[in-house]
Amino acid sequence: MGKAELIEPFSDTYNEHAQIKKIPIEALKKHSNVEYAHIDGTTLHLQIITPQTRNTKESDETYPCIVYVQGSAWMKQNINAKLGLLARLSERGYVIAVVEYRHSGIAPFPAQAVDTRNVIRYVKLHAKEYKADANQMYVGGDSSSGHTAFFHSLLKMIPIYIRGQMPVSKGLYRCTVH
Repeated sequence: MGKAELIEPFSDTYNEHAQIKKIPIEALKKHSNVEYAHIDGTTLHLQIITPQTRNTKESDETYPCIVYVQGSAWMKQNINAKLGLLARLSERGYVIAVVEYRHSGIAPFPAQAVDTRNVIRYVKLHAKEYKADANQMYVGGDSSSGHTAFFHSLLKMIPIYIRGQMPVSKGLYRCTVH
């Protein structure tokens, strides 16, 4: 498991938003390099950002989760590239999980979509640990990963096993944004 660290809220309008949403977010917690799978000799990681409140540890409160697939022209990703921007979403009461997938240089399509689907399964299974609402999962991405976010949703229509695909959880996600 990766190391967790607290980071300060990024928004200049933090206090205004917290009053509107009634979520007194004091800091964000980043879980770095969380291993979610090991497929064909490749270890895959997540960067997870969770909102933290004064009573987070004692509370059963959960937050919707955005699974974000970082674009990379299908090559090796820099999964830290947009953490600052994604942290702003976390300030607004979302758990963010940034996907690292097997890039096209080591695994042909649909490996990237399979890896995204595996992340959703992982986050659902570990939802309590990250204060994620397993019934409010959203998937999105930019560039090539917008395609990946879209294609992962089509995998449920393929009635065959794809190498590396983990068993599916029911109700994987609520929507795909690309």
